[in-house]
Amino acid sequence: MNPIIEKAIELWNKLIDKLNELMDAINWILGKIPWGLGWVGDKIREGWNWLMEKWGELVAWCDEYLNNPGSPSALSQAAQNWNSQVGGPVSSQAGVIDAGQLTADDTWTGTAADAYKQAIAPQKTAMDKIKTGLIEGMQQALDKMQTGIIVFWTAFGAGVAACIAGFITALASTATVLGAPAGPVIAAGAVIILIAALGGGALKLKGDINSSKTILTGKLNDLSAFPNGSWPKATLAS
Repeated sequence: MNPIIEKAIELWNKLIDKLNELMDAINWILGKIPWGLGWVGDKIREGWNWLMEKWGELVAWCDEYLNNPGSPSALSQAAQNWNSQVGGPVSSQAGVIDAGQLTADDTWTGTAADAYKQAIAPQKTAMDKIKTGLIEGMQQALDKMQTGIIVFWTAFGAGVAACIAGFITALASTATVLGAPAGPVIAAGAVIILIAALGGGALKLKGDINSSKTILTGKLNDLSAFPNGSWPKATLAS
């Protein structure tokens, strides 16, 4: 797994630990509330219920990404494979299909030879288009998706780290009976901020994915080197 994604998931698990610590602290403080301060317990429970509501929203939102984190390394490898296994051979053949590289036209003359030479250029153009269009477009799209995933998980980790800091503050508040009601409220506020931050990150990732799709669609629809959507004929019509 990508180390950035791995770190983000590690931070997410730490956030869950902080939630459990806060729950234990609240349960402990509820048992310490003296007679006559029942309203404090009511405020604590009210704040905790609100926190649980927001936590449920956060988990529901994050589950999709945590279960399908993506693989930048796989995208990078795919881009390299397209270049080495497809782009390389195509470039090699494009260099061969050239009037200056072929030997058939060195001693062959006449009308047929002229037609043969004229058919070479479209063949080479088509091969060049595969390299400069489809292959490079595929690499560009895959690289953009790879970067988008890394940026998303970097933002995810930073947001979760900030939320953990909020939970630490909430735990400190919960250490006293009169400060305890603020604890779950502080934690809920941190969760709300995290949800908003992750929502922005998800929109950015979606934009990168759509941009990659647009790149590929544009390259696939560029048929300027392929008459009527077909490979150029090896012979010219008389």
